[in-house]
Amino acid sequence: MFKNTSVLKSCAVITLLSSFLTGCSGGSDNTNGNEQSSFDVSTITIERLPYSVEALEGETVELTLNTSGSGSENLTYHWSLDDSSVVFLGQGTPSISFTAPDVTSSETISVEVRLGHKETTLMGDNTFRSGVIVFDASAKPKSYEIGKLTSLPKVEMLDLSGILAGSTWQQYYYFTITGSDAADALFEQELTVNDIVFINEVQGLNFQYDVCSINTEITTDFSESYNDYAQCAEKAINYYQQDDRFRVESVCDGKVNLAHEFKKISDTRQLNLASLKLEFSSQQNLDTTQGCGYWVSISRTELNSGNTTNFSEVGVVTDYMNERLSFSLKLGQPIESSLLFFDPFFTDGAKINYIDLHSTALPELSKIMSNDEGSASIVVTSLNNLSGNFSTTITDSNGNIEEVSGSFSLISE
Repeated sequence: MFKNTSVLKSCAVITLLSSFLTGCSGGSDNTNGNEQSSFDVSTITIERLPYSVEALEGETVELTLNTSGSGSENLTYHWSLDDSSVVFLGQGTPSISFTAPDVTSSETISVEVRLGHKETTLMGDNTFRSGVIVFDASAKPKSYEIGKLTSLPKVEMLDLSGILAGSTWQQYYYFTITGSDAADALFEQELTVNDIVFINEVQGLNFQYDVCSINTEITTDFSESYNDYAQCAEKAINYYQQDDRFRVESVCDGKVNLAHEFKKISDTRQLNLASLKLEFSSQQNLDTTQGCGYWVSISRTELNSGNTTNFSEVGVVTDYMNERLSFSLKLGQPIESSLLFFDPFFTDGAKINYIDLHSTALPELSKIMSNDEGSASIVVTSLNNLSGNFSTTITDSNGNIEEVSGSFSLISE
């Protein structure tokens, strides 16, 4: 049994309504003297499958659709995998298991289970899904550690005199912290952000820049105060620089706990760093390669109990109907080559796996944290070279169903 470090268990419980069932024995005229079959399943609950699990090739994967309540013993289960070469055990039961196949880097296997009943017909969509991400043990990436280390040569002090106002840079931001949560459980958290910044003014080691994704101006002071917040016995500030790249990092007791690394893309402000395509069922469509910027963030939190949670996000910013539009895909899993699914349920009070749209041109669809259903797939070469496509339905603020589909790519390299 593999140790699953990234299963996002959904605590949302679904109550199957009796209105979803129709009788299937006897006719309405009762000519055979049999009463029409009906089955009240309002007391049956289902604990949803995890959105995704990780496994190394050769390990055993187990998935269980837990059901409980009166009459749950009469439920039926039909499992299917999109990779027909993978043989699994447990068809017809609540649980299946299979051996993760050999892969060259990473591969996602889509798993579905369709719920039925021995006595009645369940109406509506009673299919539950999960994605099993299989990794090559020697090639599994640690995307959350991007930016933690660098190959740039170390220097005594940065020379930023050659930076031009209005230039476009790619920024890696790495941050780690240890502490305890509200329940006094020890944790370690790592966060990586890869985004685009536009430098406006440089004065010595201080410069101002704005980030397209949040449309604000930030002043960076690379000085000894850079790591004043860190609680450690020994602190150090290190500088690295070569050609059109530079980095400053804070070291706490010998470990990098904060780092900013910048790589120049252009001496001018670039507005073609990402592509975004959106197709709506009742709104004006968007198809552009004029993304003014993008961001990719990965958060990994590990408790001393061994449990690990991963959250990540891919975002693109562009214009839509002469207004700023930000599109993001928020994931409850690492950013890897993967298939994922949306639904309107929450896990531990947080919504995961959903599309987020923000634009004053789309007030009915902005700030809505619930995708009714849908799926997305992501192909990742690096944090600078990734693409994806998606399709989902969103209930807008007026209660209307909006179908949204499209694709995106980051094209800074």
